[in-house]
Amino acid sequence: MVDGAEIGIFGVDVRGELIRGITKKEGGLISITLQRPRKEESYSYTYHSSTGTVDQGDKVSGDWIGSITASLSVPHRVKILADVFASSFGLPTTTAALQELVNERSKEERYFWRVKFKKGKVQQIFLPNLLAFFKMADQSLTEPPDTAVISNVTIAPHHQKKGYGTLLHFFLAQYLRDEGFKKLTSDIVGMNTGGELAIWKKLQAGWSIEKQEPMSHLCVPRMLHTMEIIDDQMYKALNKGFSSHFGDGVYTLGKIEKTDFPQYEWDLSDPILMLEQKEAAA
Repeated sequence: MVDGAEIGIFGVDVRGELIRGITKKEGGLISITLQRPRKEESYSYTYHSSTGTVDQGDKVSGDWIGSITASLSVPHRVKILADVFASSFGLPTTTAALQELVNERSKEERYFWRVKFKKGKVQQIFLPNLLAFFKMADQSLTEPPDTAVISNVTIAPHHQKKGYGTLLHFFLAQYLRDEGFKKLTSDIVGMNTGGELAIWKKLQAGWSIEKQEPMSHLCVPRMLHTMEIIDDQMYKALNKGFSSHFGDGVYTLGKIEKTDFPQYEWDLSDPILMLEQKEAAA
């Protein structure tokens, strides 16, 4: 499997129409996109939790229906969120570039990256611990597959409420099962919109899906603080100064940390999932 390559194309009959599925793997992420073949082009779309909107992207061939993306490990999913903080403070978001920065600053024993918000005290990021976390997330992608975490689901506005979201989740579960994964979970943070949670409730009626204990303890500021990557001042500043769309509302990071968002887990050894796959291949 080549990273960044198109690794599979499949066709499925949906209400008498041929729908094409395109599977890609890149940077610890797996994505499946559904398109209806046709001569005309259409726009792709992406859901952004920072704004709570579905934004128009590039033009693509055919009728773009929707896509689903998952991180191939829990640490990788958390790292993607940590990357947002790192980039906002002028830090590199790749392990190699961060290693170079740490090596350079270590010559003068400058291990802390200092940040000052518009109002407030100077906060610190301990670079060696941030680098250690980046390496741990990278290492998790080389270990035997276990749990994948959904990180984004987007359906084109004119294709919503037609069952395509449920279909994308099913295709992703099948692909992950074939790759040896044991579980697929709803997002730990971020992709917990009302529409996404409604899909999981619908899936729960037909497959081996259990509602799990909320994973709000993986809220990024708390995790970074626990790992001694950020100091007390930055932990407080992040919780007060940053907000995002979770569920169907806007929450500060501090409120997110205290809120138990619904969490679902799909057992990919589900015999019904395997049976339906066999029937589809027959």
